[in-house]
Amino acid sequence: MSRSAELLDLTGRITGIGDEAAPGLAGQIAVARALGWSALELRSLDGTALADLSEPVVREAAGHLHAAGLGVVCLDSRIGNWARPVTGPFSADLEELERLAAYGRILGCRSLRVMSWTDGGLSEEAWAAGAIDRTRRLARRAEALGVELLHENCAGWAGSDASRTLRLLAEVDSPALRVLFDTGNGVPYGYDAHALLEELLPHVAHVHVKDALPGDRAPYGRRGVVADPAFLAGQPSLVLRLGPELPRERTVMFNVHLDTVAGGEPPAFDGARFTGRGAVDAKGPAVALLAGVAAAARSCPAVGRDVAVLVQAVAGEEGGALGTFGTRPLVEAGHTGRLNVFCEPTGLRHLPRATAAATARITVDGEDAVDDRPEAGHNATVLLGFLAQHLAASLGRAASAEPPFTVCVAGLHTGTLHNKVHGGGSLLLNLAYATATAGAAAERALVRALDEGLREFTARFSGAPPFARTAADAARITRLEWEKRGLPALGPQPAWGEELLARAGVDRWPDGEPGFTCDAIWLEGLPDSFTTVFGPGSLDANRAHAAGEFVDLADLEAFADRTAALLTAFADDVRRDGARHAVPVPARVPTDLTEKAGTA
Repeated sequence: MSRSAELLDLTGRITGIGDEAAPGLAGQIAVARALGWSALELRSLDGTALADLSEPVVREAAGHLHAAGLGVVCLDSRIGNWARPVTGPFSADLEELERLAAYGRILGCRSLRVMSWTDGGLSEEAWAAGAIDRTRRLARRAEALGVELLHENCAGWAGSDASRTLRLLAEVDSPALRVLFDTGNGVPYGYDAHALLEELLPHVAHVHVKDALPGDRAPYGRRGVVADPAFLAGQPSLVLRLGPELPRERTVMFNVHLDTVAGGEPPAFDGARFTGRGAVDAKGPAVALLAGVAAAARSCPAVGRDVAVLVQAVAGEEGGALGTFGTRPLVEAGHTGRLNVFCEPTGLRHLPRATAAATARITVDGEDAVDDRPEAGHNATVLLGFLAQHLAASLGRAASAEPPFTVCVAGLHTGTLHNKVHGGGSLLLNLAYATATAGAAAERALVRALDEGLREFTARFSGAPPFARTAADAARITRLEWEKRGLPALGPQPAWGEELLARAGVDRWPDGEPGFTCDAIWLEGLPDSFTTVFGPGSLDANRAHAAGEFVDLADLEAFADRTAALLTAFADDVRRDGARHAVPVPARVPTDLTEKAGTA
């Protein structure tokens, strides 16, 4: 049989990722049997990743799969995925390999999906070296365990570039490393998937067939990038540098976003107060920041000579993108410092932490009906309204447990007509968390609460004729999708940075006062650095994002003064610690803010 003919013979070889059909194993099995599949690809059960399950749970799952006549073709691990930078603890990947290899023996599966780590702020060369070394060590262990690693064209060093993937395969040089190709990943990650496949085809052992559109389902909020080629061109980011390009330990980075929430009155200034959208969040602070940098350079010659200052002036912070188009690519390109300050309204106190958020969309995809025969269709309005109340109550209780998270139930929409039963609609929820553990707990809590809500809806409405069909089909027509999930949260920072800011006269945000989400999350895991959030005004008191947004000139001047004091204190530390930081300095030193790079 020719190779092309063999590729077309897919009888008995089509399966799917179970948790994309249903969170629980019973639902996954039901869908597989209804589709006539003979196997499943497993990633999670009831919202819990496979490696986090106990052995008894896995053995019970294996029994149910066997009884249903289903095998397992692949176990989808978190090894090297988008939430694991190459600078993170390698022990987590090794432990997951060991556990999934053991679970694979129970489930009768030897294939494990892996990726190749985000860069963690390293240079391109260091990122490549780290990813290849880690993959080589994992592959050697996989050989010993009798399993194979399938590297997916997704997040990571070798995820979207054929030459990198081929280099990874060549340098690892192991029969335990092959390729998993996803046909849809080129859309959200911005590359030509077909061209990638042409080069990698001889190494492909497993395929994910996925239909992808550039829209709401793109990871990390990458909405509209491919649909509108002008999307990124319309919101460029800018990197400014004062002084020569110096090592990171002698660099301070400031990040400020220039995009604003839409709307608002025309800008105005009465001599003491600026009003208008962006006054406090964050165009006003951007101007004050530059004034502070200029003042520091005038009063302390070391700033701009012995200490470099980077300013990231970014787009893409507002609107739910969370820095995907602005801050994240600049951080990945290495535009960071030993000290990193994100300019957000904090009342001139510094906040050395930042929460992240997962956004879930619950979609009902049923059939419409006319108002004279409501029982003939699926009433998405009643179903989603019930789920909204149930999730608010259930997650409201779960959010106060350990580890805590914050839930926002929002965005319920079905339709606008009064004489129609709307069969489809969606409900949005935002889950904010301060640690990765809390984020995972929030996701599991939502999965459990949704399952409970669907069961309660069925029990409550099955006896009501207008809603009986909706009740019977509730679980089938309802699905949970993630707009974004797995984002890092900025955790505790080293003591030296706290001491530096205290010497500069910057007070600390109280531990007991809740923080908020901002682009600082992308600095989590950056080694030998300190990251904090600091700026004038308050998001609520200064009416950020709302009518009447304002900032007082006195607050902007105070922010500029503290910025200058912070840079001076950092320069003093560099001088005192000259032996550690000594590097050659170019003979000609720029003394003004100059454009280094424009990026989208």
